[in-house]
Amino acid sequence: VVVVAVLLLMKDYDAIDRKMEAWSGYQRMKRVVARLWRMGGDYLKAQAVIILVVIVLCVVGLWIMGNPYALLVGILIGLLDALPFIGTGTILLPWALILVIRKQFFQAAVCATLFLASSTARELLEPKLLGKRLGVFPIVIAAAVYVGIYLYGVAGVLFGPLTLLIVSECVKELNQPGEERE
Repeated sequence: VVVVAVLLLMKDYDAIDRKMEAWSGYQRMKRVVARLWRMGGDYLKAQAVIILVVIVLCVVGLWIMGNPYALLVGILIGLLDALPFIGTGTILLPWALILVIRKQFFQAAVCATLFLASSTARELLEPKLLGKRLGVFPIVIAAAVYVGIYLYGVAGVLFGPLTLLIVSECVKELNQPGEERE
């Protein structure tokens, strides 16, 4: 079915494209999709910067701690930090607790300090980078995550903010003056 659909689409693509270009709703949709595409790229760039900062903090901290796998573990912790509701605390706090039980207080203090430093870095960078690039307040994104979890389940962590941005961009497009609506 997919192959037949692709062949039919290829055959009539130019005619479909001409008809769609003449429809003003299509133009509006293209503008919304272009803005969402740009916002998605901005979001990924901001997250990449934050992840890189957290990775550097973790690698340096683990190296200070004397961990022979500081680079690998630091990268893994930094990547886990990008996942909502997991973060660095899921790894570093239990690790610190185990080190306290084993009476390795210096290493435990390093793990706890790494958790505080990486959490602080994320909390300081995220509003600045995301708020500036997306034009949305961080509290609104947080609310969208919680509403998304309620509406979509676990997938709402991604779909909540995405839904917010799609609705927001559609409303902006509909409220632009000077264009006829169909």
